[in-house]
Amino acid sequence: MKRGISPGHDGLSKEHLQHAGVHLRRVLAMLFSFCIGHSYLPQDLMKTVVVPIIKNRTGEASDKSKYRPISLATV
Repeated sequence: MKRGISPGHDGLSKEHLQHAGVHLRRVLAMLFSFCIGHSYLPQDLMKTVVVPIIKNRTGEASDKSKYRPISLATV
């Protein structure tokens, strides 16, 4: 993932996880292992926010065809 990208609905970015420390990484690894082992994923981890981004900044901003959607998901 690129650095400096927008966070998802939870407000956590990639940089938060990079600087979180070993203990949090271990806890998250245990959480994800539990989720995979039990075929369960919390609803909050599946939530995304769709944001319109203008394709060409020199184009007409009021024209909806000049936008593309991007999804902000949880890291």
